[in-house]
Amino acid sequence: MLNFAADNGLNVDDMADSFGGFTQFILFNPGSDVSFFTDAAGLPGDALALLGGDADGDGLVEVNLTADQVGVPKVRRRYTAFELTAERAFSDGWSLQGSYVWGRLRGNYEGAVKSDNGQTDSGLTQDFDTRGLTDGIQGRLPNDRQHTFKLFGGYQITENFTVGANVTVQSPRHFGCQGVHPTDDIAQQFGAASFFCDLDGNGTVLTPRGSVMKSEWTKNVDLKFSYVPELDLPENIRLGFTIDIFNVFNSEDVTDRNEFGTFDSGQSRPTFGDPTGFLPPRTVRFSGRLVF
Repeated sequence: MLNFAADNGLNVDDMADSFGGFTQFILFNPGSDVSFFTDAAGLPGDALALLGGDADGDGLVEVNLTADQVGVPKVRRRYTAFELTAERAFSDGWSLQGSYVWGRLRGNYEGAVKSDNGQTDSGLTQDFDTRGLTDGIQGRLPNDRQHTFKLFGGYQITENFTVGANVTVQSPRHFGCQGVHPTDDIAQQFGAASFFCDLDGNGTVLTPRGSVMKSEWTKNVDLKFSYVPELDLPENIRLGFTIDIFNVFNSEDVTDRNEFGTFDSGQSRPTFGDPTGFLPPRTVRFSGRLVF
């Protein structure tokens, strides 16, 4: 609205009194023109006259903003991948399948949630809430894993007893550094929500998404044991038992780190970069199945 005022020769300071950043929120397509209705009573007189509103400031007035006036970029998310697979179908008591994926996930929008700051309110994250929050958001998205190796298969030891394994190895996730925006007044009101940090004590700089640090390679092995006992059961009835062991080697590989470089006050956060997520610990699941 401040850009709208400047473009139309209106009093920007008067407009700022009514639109300080948290007056109203609108769901819109980023990077596109926006049309919305606002309370006429909240508009200064010159803006009300330009928009054709009631001189008494009653009711709602339609406002049309261009994409340039809104000032946020279009949504970008591009996944590029190359995959190699090999498979041996089950035969002679065993099967095996493996794959390697080289992938790139780049953009400025992860999706309905936001892993950078842990927001899970689907579709209502702070992405594109104001122009300053879009500085530095283009980069390696949270689900970007450049290398993924998978190997899984099974071996039938006896007619009743089968062993399976699943191995997954993935390259790290990349992180930026989130702090308080140094220049955008509205973005500053969100606290440590912008990709700006003072990493080396020489001043606040832009720290784009995925450019500062990374987690660890994750290496996970799962095992599965299946047993079907020989029982004198009625026809078409089958009983089976399964033991699943997840993360057999109890790997503690780091999957997430504290991406906040400052507190909302702007003070440096000493826990920046500390691990906050790990592979789930070893667990065992016992299950039975009756098919009829």
